[in-house]
Amino acid sequence: MGYSIRQLADEFGVSLRTIRFYEQRGLVQASRTSKFATAPRVYSEEQKARLAEILDLTKMSFTLTEIGAGEISPAQYEQQL
Repeated sequence: MGYSIRQLADEFGVSLRTIRFYEQRGLVQASRTSKFATAPRVYSEEQKARLAEILDLTKMSFTLTEIGAGEISPAQYEQQL
């Protein structure tokens, strides 16, 4: 099943712009329903989970650079919980 950008934004309480920004930074990746650039974005269950992780980590004061580079160890993540 796929999720639209609007569904994810509503579920996580963020703006469409925030999700698009994360996509531009390469942190999440949507597929398109067709080969045209104007086709709607569709996010997989995996990408939905990744978005949730990004939002959790940013609330814990990790930077997007750290998140994108994979510099966060499980120990650091657990310490913040």
